[in-house]
Amino acid sequence: MVIRFVAASLLLIACFIQSQAQDSEPKASQGRVVKNIQATVVDVAVTGPIDARMDTPVANHPIEADLDTAYVNTKPGTAKKTSQQTGIALAGPSAVAAAVKLPLSKPESFQFGESIFFLASQRSQELTTRWEAAQNGGQDPQVAAGHSLLAVLTWDTLTFYDKSGRPLPSVNDPTHPERNFANPTNTETIFAAVVKKLDENLNLNAKAQNDPSFLFEAGEIGDARIIFDNFRNLWVVLATAKNNHPKTKDFALLTSQRRTKFLLAVSRDEDPRHGFRTFGLNATPDDGACGKNSDDSPCPGSRFTPGNAADYPSIGVSKTHYILTIGVGHAPLDGSDHTPLFTWMVVLNAGDVANGVSPDAKARLCRLGPGRG
Repeated sequence: MVIRFVAASLLLIACFIQSQAQDSEPKASQGRVVKNIQATVVDVAVTGPIDARMDTPVANHPIEADLDTAYVNTKPGTAKKTSQQTGIALAGPSAVAAAVKLPLSKPESFQFGESIFFLASQRSQELTTRWEAAQNGGQDPQVAAGHSLLAVLTWDTLTFYDKSGRPLPSVNDPTHPERNFANPTNTETIFAAVVKKLDENLNLNAKAQNDPSFLFEAGEIGDARIIFDNFRNLWVVLATAKNNHPKTKDFALLTSQRRTKFLLAVSRDEDPRHGFRTFGLNATPDDGACGKNSDDSPCPGSRFTPGNAADYPSIGVSKTHYILTIGVGHAPLDGSDHTPLFTWMVVLNAGDVANGVSPDAKARLCRLGPGRG
């Protein structure tokens, strides 16, 4: 009873100290909400180049069926490996619970670097299918699971599979192009229409205004993420547009005119063959508010300083919202070291996005840690 009373008292004191610390925290560190961020909305079908090199399912090596002979208990605190393990055993119950049941003199007489689940009932089910993420060398792999499909995304290439590991067949119908479906497809194709709209409204310095190499279309459309929205049964793809391929040796101009946009695609329903609704919005506060070729101050009336850009997007889904985050940083125009600034978060009304309505977005400047832009 005394121990329980002491523990409860310590917990109460800890909660009080935490609440006091939160109350005393400066309000500025909690960020500020900015309403009505303008987004560009474009409705598109999933079409594009058909890649014959789509990922191929390969047979899986079976998990070791009998690991009882793999170890012999020798001296206390040691274990001797006597046979080659040919597979991987993944934890079913917790490691601690399994260790307690081992018929060894001491729980520490095995190595945590090896499997400790000797019984098949303690291990994960054997894999049925695996396949290589061949596109882009498997860079930035992402996977999402719907009720009947899997989506695999690597950097900018997206492939949909059934749950047997077979890619969905592509569709090419010249008489009904709206029904076309390319699988695999890529983010350059999915977001082509919205990127074009963004380029039409790109605010650049006069020196860069007529140079097509400063457009998003010439830069990178990738660094993508995918998630399945279980609340609305939709596929959600988040990517970034970066105009980072200007053909100029003017470092200050190149740096001051860099821009970053969020690209968001939400499927019309659970079947990706029915197309996506796509959106484009700022990935840094007031991104590209002016075209000045100096970073001595922010653009007038804005929070954007030339040289700011963003990287490493993430997406979260709730019952009512889509939450986009990204790290924002600043590259000085004089070529000195890049500085991480903050995390930028945009919250979208998921119902509006799912229905193709320009979202009423709220953005919060989060200073929870340094940005990675």
